Formats: sequence, structure tokens, C-alpha cells
Amino acid sequence: MKREDWLLLFLDLPLTDDGRVRVVDPLRIQKGLFYFAQEAGMGLPSESLYGFEPYLYGPCSFDIYHDLDSLVDKGLVQRFQIEGQNWPYYGLTHGGREVTKGLRDTAEARLLEALTEIRTRVMSLSFLDLLRKVYREHGSYAVNSIIKP
Repeated sequence: MKREDWLLLFLDLPLTDDGRVRVVDPLRIQKGLFYFAQEAGMGLPSESLYGFEPYLYGPCSFDIYHDLDSLVDKGLVQRFQIEGQNWPYYGLTHGGREVTKGLRDTAEARLLEALTEIRTRVMSLSFLDLLRKVYREHGSYAVNSIIKP
């Protein structure tokens, strides 16, 4: 599987109770895929994982933004602007959900389970609590941070 496949699977959240798409902010996407690379990705080929560098909010992969744009262009991901937020949120389109069904069938079960657990973990934390956790566990990625939680 390619890295953008794992990105699609990360965005594959259940719909809300009223059938709307759940959306994810870029910070949680970045940190979730960072944890996936750190915790679950050992042994995967490099093209299956994003590389990260210390940046303004800890570990960052600019390739994630490129892939999100590409997936939006392909109609698999939708970009949402939330009032009062300076950054977009992302969720799967119907076509993206169809693609992830096939990806779930081909993904290694242990990796899919790890990605789901990581997503649950990063989605359950507030912005600052997530940064604190990442900085505490991976301090070398906090050196360029503009936030000192």
C-alpha cells in the first residue's frame, strides 16, 4: 500500500448520526500519521510512510498536504472550511469511502488495527493536549515549535 492509502484510511471515519461526513483537522492528520510511522510502520517500505521533520507544531510532513490536494482533485477527499478556523478540515467523499472499502480488504490487519487505534487516540485529545503528548514523547520534533504547551 502507498502512503496516500493510509491517509485515506485515516480519514475513513463513520458518518455522523445524521449522515454527515466527519471531518479531521490537519494537526490530527499530521500527528496521527506521524504516530503510525513511529509505532506501526516498522518494516514497511519507505513509499508506504510519510517522512516528518520538526516544524511549527511539531512533526510535519509537507507531503501530506500535497497528497490531500491530490486526493481532493481526484474527488476522493473533500475540503471543508469551518467558520472561525484558519485551516481547512478534510473528510472522505462517497467515492473516497468506496476506495477505502477495497483498501480495508487488502490492508494488513495489524496495521489497520494500529491505524484505527492511533486515530482514536489523536481524535480524543484537545489541540494542546495532543501537542503536549507528542512533544513529551518525541521532544526532538518540538525544537521549531511556535507553541510551548
